[in-house]
Amino acid sequence: MGTTWSIAEPDLLTIIRARLLAAQSSGALDAMNQKFVATAQASANRPHPVGGISPAQTDREWSYDPTVTIAEDIRDAKGNLIAAKGQKFNPLTRIAWRMRLRLWTVTMPSRWLGRQAGRSRQAVDRVGRRLRRSSA
Repeated sequence: MGTTWSIAEPDLLTIIRARLLAAQSSGALDAMNQKFVATAQASANRPHPVGGISPAQTDREWSYDPTVTIAEDIRDAKGNLIAAKGQKFNPLTRIAWRMRLRLWTVTMPSRWLGRQAGRSRQAVDRVGRRLRRSSA
């Protein structure tokens, strides 16, 4: 066997552990975690805009039909047929849905609130507070 030398570099995991312990004892680790949580919440509440899509200039409305065609027979554990291949299924016919679903972005709450003049003041206030809190 030839000449050998001891390893001169410190162990990387030891360095990482020492830095984490130092950050923990100084409170820097808690500050980093709080910053991470705040950044994640801000990103979830107000995601980055999608390139090429601009704010709508006029209100538009679409109807949506979530009907699907069953691709193959669906059976339960006992072999009973639940849905046959080729059958059409609309999940909205199976649940009680007594209201319209409205989707909007919280990036411009003032535009949405301005369109609610004829609506219940209490409902607009409730949604408006939620929108302002989310977009802050």
